[in-house]
Amino acid sequence: MELRGLWSNTNIGTDTCTHTRTHARTHARTHTHTHTHTHTHTHTHTHNNIRTGFSTVDMWWWWSRGLRAHSSILLLALLVPVMVQSSLHPVDCDEVYRSGSGQNGVYTIYPAGPTSPVQVFCDMGFESAYLGKWTVSFNSRQDGSVNFYRKWDQYKSGFGSAAGEYWLGLETMHLMTMKGTYELRVDMEDFEGNKVYAQYSSFSVGPEAEGYLLTLGSFKDGGAGDSLVFHNGQKFTTLDKDQDLNAANCAQVYYGGFWNNDCHFTNPNGIYAWGESTFGIGINWKTWKGYTYSLKAITMKIRPAPA
Repeated sequence: MELRGLWSNTNIGTDTCTHTRTHARTHARTHTHTHTHTHTHTHTHTHNNIRTGFSTVDMWWWWSRGLRAHSSILLLALLVPVMVQSSLHPVDCDEVYRSGSGQNGVYTIYPAGPTSPVQVFCDMGFESAYLGKWTVSFNSRQDGSVNFYRKWDQYKSGFGSAAGEYWLGLETMHLMTMKGTYELRVDMEDFEGNKVYAQYSSFSVGPEAEGYLLTLGSFKDGGAGDSLVFHNGQKFTTLDKDQDLNAANCAQVYYGGFWNNDCHFTNPNGIYAWGESTFGIGINWKTWKGYTYSLKAITMKIRPAPA
C-alpha cells in the first residue's frame, strides 16, 4: 500500500632561455676553451671563425631556426592552460579521485563550468566494503541539524553544509547526470546500528522545464528493498510547487520536498525524528522500516556507471 496524502498538521624554465642558438653555441665553445689551456692558439682561431665566419645565408639559417623554436614555444603556451584548466575543474568526485585526491572529505566540483564551483562530500570508498568515488548528491541526513522543509528555489540551488547535512541542488544534479550515465546508491542506518543499501544502475534528473523528472535504472538490493521505484518517473514537489499525483501537496503533508508520486514510499527529506515517529512524516524507507520508523542516517550518492 502506498502512502497517500492524509496528514494535515503543519509544524515543524627553465633557465635555458638560449636567446638564439648562435649564442648558445658560442657560449658552449667558450666554456670549453677556458678549460683547455694547452690549445689556446687553436681555440682562439676557432673563436675568430665563430665571430667572423658567418655568411648572410648562415645568419638567415640560424634566425629561422630560432623563429621556429619560438613558434613552438608559443603554441605550447597556448595549449597548456587548456590542459591545466581541465584537471583543475573536476565535474564529480570520480574526477577528483583521478586527479590524485583519495581521501574522504569535502571537495569543490564544477558541473556547470569553471565559474560555478559547488562544494560536495566525496566518499572515496576506503572506509567501505565497496568501491568509492561517490558524489553525495541528494542529501546527507545524520543528526537533524538542517531543516529540509524548504521552497522550490532552495531545493533547486541547494542548502546546508557539505561537511554535515545538506542537499546538493536539483540543478547541479541535472547538470551532472546529463553528461553521462550515473549510478545511484542509497545508504541507510537505523538507531540500532544496522546498515543496508539500495543501488540503481542508472540515475538522472531532467531539466527544470520538465520538473526535474527522476529516471532510474535497474535495482540491486543491499537489504533495504526497493522503495524508490514508486518515485521513478515523477516530477519534484516542494511546499510551494506541487507537481505530485495527489490531490494534496505531498511536500506540505509530509514535511519535505521529493519526487513524490501519490505521496511516498520513501521520505528522505522528512522530519528527523530519532526512531519511532508519527506515520509517514519521518525519514522513512517503507520496504525496510515502514512508515513509523525514522532512520538515523541516509545518504544518496552518485558516480559514473561502469562502461
